[in-house]
Amino acid sequence: MPNQQVESPELVASVVAEVSRVISGMTGVQLGSRQSSMVENRLRSRIIRLGLNGFGEYEKYLKSHNEDETRALLSLLTTHHTYFFREFSQFEVLQQKLPQILSRIKSRGDRKFRIWSAASSRGQELYSLGMFFTTLLKAADPSIELELWGTDIDHESVDYAKNGVYRLEELRQVPAVYGNDHWIPGKGAVEGYGKVKDAIRRLCRFQTANLLDPKTYPSGVTFDVIFCRNVFIYFEEAQIRQCVNDLLGRLDPQGHLVIGISESLHGLKMSNIHTVAASVYTPAAAVAEGKAPAAKSAAPAKSEPLRMLCVDDSPTIHQILQKIFVAEKGFRIAGTAKNGQEAVELLKKQEFDAITLDLEMPVMTGLEFLAATSGMKRPPVMILSSIDRDRPDLGREALRRGAADYMEKPSLQNLAQAADQIRTKLKSLVAVKGVVPAHPQGPAKPAFSESPAAKPASAPTPGPAVKPAGARTGPSAAKKGPKKVLIVDDSAVIRQLLKKILSQDPELQVVAEAERPSQVEALIRQHKPDVMTLDINMPEMDGVTLLKKIMPTHRLPTVMISSISRDEGPAVLEALASGAMDYIQKPTQAEISSVGAEIRDRVKAAASSVVRARLRGRKATTTAKAVEGTLIVLGASTGGTEALRVVLESFPAEIPPTLIVQHIPAFFSAAFAERLNQICPFEVREAKDGDEVRKNLVLIAPGGKQMGFVRGSGGSVRVKVTDDPPVNRHAPSVDYLFDTVAQEKIGHVVAALLTGMGADGARGLKTLRDRGARTIAQDEQTSVVFGMPREAIERGAAEAVLPLEQIGEEIIRLSTVKPAAGRKAS
Repeated sequence: MPNQQVESPELVASVVAEVSRVISGMTGVQLGSRQSSMVENRLRSRIIRLGLNGFGEYEKYLKSHNEDETRALLSLLTTHHTYFFREFSQFEVLQQKLPQILSRIKSRGDRKFRIWSAASSRGQELYSLGMFFTTLLKAADPSIELELWGTDIDHESVDYAKNGVYRLEELRQVPAVYGNDHWIPGKGAVEGYGKVKDAIRRLCRFQTANLLDPKTYPSGVTFDVIFCRNVFIYFEEAQIRQCVNDLLGRLDPQGHLVIGISESLHGLKMSNIHTVAASVYTPAAAVAEGKAPAAKSAAPAKSEPLRMLCVDDSPTIHQILQKIFVAEKGFRIAGTAKNGQEAVELLKKQEFDAITLDLEMPVMTGLEFLAATSGMKRPPVMILSSIDRDRPDLGREALRRGAADYMEKPSLQNLAQAADQIRTKLKSLVAVKGVVPAHPQGPAKPAFSESPAAKPASAPTPGPAVKPAGARTGPSAAKKGPKKVLIVDDSAVIRQLLKKILSQDPELQVVAEAERPSQVEALIRQHKPDVMTLDINMPEMDGVTLLKKIMPTHRLPTVMISSISRDEGPAVLEALASGAMDYIQKPTQAEISSVGAEIRDRVKAAASSVVRARLRGRKATTTAKAVEGTLIVLGASTGGTEALRVVLESFPAEIPPTLIVQHIPAFFSAAFAERLNQICPFEVREAKDGDEVRKNLVLIAPGGKQMGFVRGSGGSVRVKVTDDPPVNRHAPSVDYLFDTVAQEKIGHVVAALLTGMGADGARGLKTLRDRGARTIAQDEQTSVVFGMPREAIERGAAEAVLPLEQIGEEIIRLSTVKPAAGRKAS
């Protein structure tokens, strides 16, 4: 890395302002003073990647490489966050309007249904539209041809979209009735990915375009539907007017313009548009001529709620489903059954529109129910069941026997997230009467292998270990007997020590040892271990490389063995980002009695976890400012390095001051902070004694030290870093930080306790809540180890219990909510 010289604030501000001006002028996205910190931090990362020596050299580089660098800046500073079938209610509006749309197309005589996704980002929206309308047109009129256009200002996003490869977690958000016949899973090196089928990709044309420059729009094409969602929130009013008028110029006189569900054109009082439904518009001329419904008649006739039959042996699940299937969402539970036999009898007596079905039940299982009702008039069936690592074939078998879709059981903690997805999928099933193409996981489904364009360039690598919603306690929960351990280390001494330590626990059994990485895959296949301990420095290949190689195929919970040196810090963090659960200090003979128990606990905790692909947090979208004087405090332990990444990636560029305690060795904390600083639009660094606590700065407690919060002279607030003894066996300690925050009178505190062993932070979180703070605990399903959060929940310390991917968004939302009058200052 080049040595960046000390630069004047004036130079930095000048370059930031110039870049902001260029981007704002090209995209319409307003990058003002509130975004300057985000722009500066991303430019610093860009300067490092280019190998330049600071902002002065970058300013010269920008002038000499203006065209190419501007393209790079567009990708660097524009938003790429979206997902498949986003805001499904708008898809339903267009489904209701489909007869009207098709009538118009036929009257034109060209029989082409043209749709434009004008801010298509990485393609999920356009491919969703392709899957959706391809399915509907098969039933409505197969002679109509779909023609789909996607544009975005960022060329990298356009290239990503053309590739059509996405993480399987993304593709599985697609309702099965629309998606199962339209994508294929990867195999080998791309096993964690899926690819949109050529039949859909051939319908789609992607190109770059600037919404503020109509000359860049698709030429010579008039569209029946234009999607331009979640863009206008970044534009000024004059730009919105100009853009809407330009889009209307490309829209059929009876076409539909769809904007983001949180956006509205009402305040603009534009006479040339008319509201069809929430955030859906049509040209006003069509209404005047009587060719499109006026707004008052636009709302569809209210339909009867869907009648649900819920089949599950768990009273808790029935209670959760009662919260999901409510009349205001278009559902009612018309019948419940505790097993398949009861459900069969109910089907003989009553009519239902859809069924949710558990697989593992007494008397008659879900699979037996599907077999018993195969000859009956059975409504669409959605499987709601826990994932069993030892029986991954159960879900596939249910789909082969006629179930239409599969989701993990919801929980009270992930209810909000799961409910919308369950309702969307069920409405989709009923809409097409449960006729579902073959499921991608079926045996006859083709797969694609890695090719130069197969995996997206920026696609994430396999990552942190978390438990799926509704999963059992661990991968071997259904097994009797001890957890099986595979030890991988080139040192015979270390292998012997670890075996001696682990064998002292009857719940652990060392089933195999590997000296070389080349032995590992064969041993995994032979012994099917529940957990692996893995050295970092080995012959043939290092432990991180081995982990990345085997994780996509075996998804084996792994604990890294490290000497905990400064040199190994980045490697351990890379391993945690690539799927490892935890890291432990290499023991010595003398340490067996002192550290053995902790090593055994960590290995058992890892063995009881489930490896999933790398999570992304929901990006906070609020434009409200944080309450003045807000402080964010976070605490985490095992699994926390990746959990904190997910939370911080959800934060916007402008954030309240944030303090973090992660249980971490002394040599790792600086590397951890630097890693986060590279990916966040605000500054993240290891705390030093006396550091000011200020906006747009995240301070990480140094390993081996205690970090507290103190108010200095003149009202300033700073951190105090000390050599105080461990609290709850930890330095840094979460309770230590939370207690010092609680002692000070701070106007507004938002605190969260994330994954980790033990109870550190639970008491302090309760103290903070008692003094008026807003408090959050991570849920069990997404925690690598549900120790600290569980203790907090049991103490009544958590105001909210949320899945990891929602926590960052909720923290930011709470930071904008003024404390209620009755709340005490923390």
